Amino acid sequence: MPENDPFPLAANAARTMQAALSLGRRLDLWSLLLALLGLACFFSLASAGLTRTGLLISLLAAGVQKYFALRVAFDEQLFRNLAKQWTDEAPTENASPQAALAALDESLIRCLQCPPKEDNVRDLNSRLTGASRLLKRQLLAFSVQFASLLAAAATAGLPLAG
Repeated sequence: MPENDPFPLAANAARTMQAALSLGRRLDLWSLLLALLGLACFFSLASAGLTRTGLLISLLAAGVQKYFALRVAFDEQLFRNLAKQWTDEAPTENASPQAALAALDESLIRCLQCPPKEDNVRDLNSRLTGASRLLKRQLLAFSVQFASLLAAAATAGLPLAG
């Protein structure tokens, strides 16, 4: 393998981001559990207005978290596919990770039937930054969901621990 071959570096970056994005699945599972708990509390403790507001905020945050979880899962699969492609395929003379990203953009535009956003193709670093931002937003939505559920439990006078 030549020292200046960009494919191994790009594959490693894609694999690392894919591993980070896989954490979004665990967040999504915990969010689902908290949403089910919030729904159960919403229907059983519906007497206090402040408690209902906290539960509604928690459920709304669960919906936002789910939206980001779906986007994170999609990006996780894209990065998994890119890493596999850049590892398995023998690069041709004119091949580059940027050419693969351009082909990915064309495929996304065709499959999702959305207009292209820019004339130029985003590079790998900007894609890594964007995927990281999505995961952070998912974590933020989960945090809001968790905090508002705790606040609702505190205003309802429920014991928080043992």
